[in-house]
Amino acid sequence: MSKENTTKEQHEFVENLKEKTTEFVMNTKEILEIAKKKIDETLTDENIEEAKKKASKFEDETAENLTNFAKEAKEDLREVTQKSKTFLQKLFKKLT
Repeated sequence: MSKENTTKEQHEFVENLKEKTTEFVMNTKEILEIAKKKIDETLTDENIEEAKKKASKFEDETAENLTNFAKEAKEDLREVTQKSKTFLQKLFKKLT
């Protein structure tokens, strides 16, 4: 009788395992479908174009900011050069 009980328990275990595996596979398929839909929504032509527009806007702003930075840096360099020149002239006049 114990052998029959063991066999019955094994059979129940296998059946339960099959059910759980089937449930897992079905849930996984459902999750993959949802993910696929979200990816498809994200990769629409409209969304891609919107991303390109935003990137272009940032590109233009960055170019403008770099141009302004370069102009300011050039002005600052001229000022530093002039002040250094004046300082060195005064220093050498005191030494002579």
